[in-house]
Amino acid sequence: MSRFAVERGYIQEPLKIKRLPHRYKLPEPLSLEETIRFLNAAKSEPFYYALFLCMYHAGMRKNEALNLTWDDIFFEHGLIRVRKAKMNKERFVPMSQTLKKALLHLKAMRTDDNPLVFPSPKTSKPLTDIKRAICRIAKKAGIERKITPHQLRHSFATHLLESGVDLRTIQALLGHEDIKTTQIYTKVAMPVLYRAIQILEAQTCHHYVVTDDITDYRKPFRKAGLTGFEPATSCVTGRRSNRAELQPRTYF
Repeated sequence: MSRFAVERGYIQEPLKIKRLPHRYKLPEPLSLEETIRFLNAAKSEPFYYALFLCMYHAGMRKNEALNLTWDDIFFEHGLIRVRKAKMNKERFVPMSQTLKKALLHLKAMRTDDNPLVFPSPKTSKPLTDIKRAICRIAKKAGIERKITPHQLRHSFATHLLESGVDLRTIQALLGHEDIKTTQIYTKVAMPVLYRAIQILEAQTCHHYVVTDDITDYRKPFRKAGLTGFEPATSCVTGRRSNRAELQPRTYF
């Protein structure tokens, strides 16, 4: 519009307009307990079980998972090549044993020669709509809240961060070009920040104990009407020691 006004002679110089700062919306990850219930409910449908594991165990975007081909899966090396990523950048993601077994089981069930791992049964092209499957499985799992495909990826990143995995590693797994995009998860995985403070205090104050109690830190958020900061279980275990010992949880 400004350029149009200059070309028509309405103004001499283009207007300088400051862009509004972009605000990232905080992701709403599933709790660990909800994730386990959801995936367990999906086991009765091997096709969707393998698909949802690609999003949660490998952190793949919906488009990346739906365009996955069998040639992209290297079972002998335990790796998945993600090609349909943003900016057309490739990355390799390790497979968990659970995901590997689910994909091998799905491959054994297939009788067609379609190179796609998750083709549409009607068109044989990449599947597009998986909302119905998510709603069906969520209902079976007894989860009333809305679940989106990208929420599984958000849960993947948040649970890794809560278990002690560093941001650079999570950045590589998610395929983020900028670490700032990954840093948004530090606002969601609040127990990680509390754990860092506890460990520092435990190292400098020998009498202090890194506790397993996470109820105290929730109170101010609940009073303020904020939710979504509660993990399914605590992130730390501790005992009296001159140095805190970290015991991250295992998800895969």
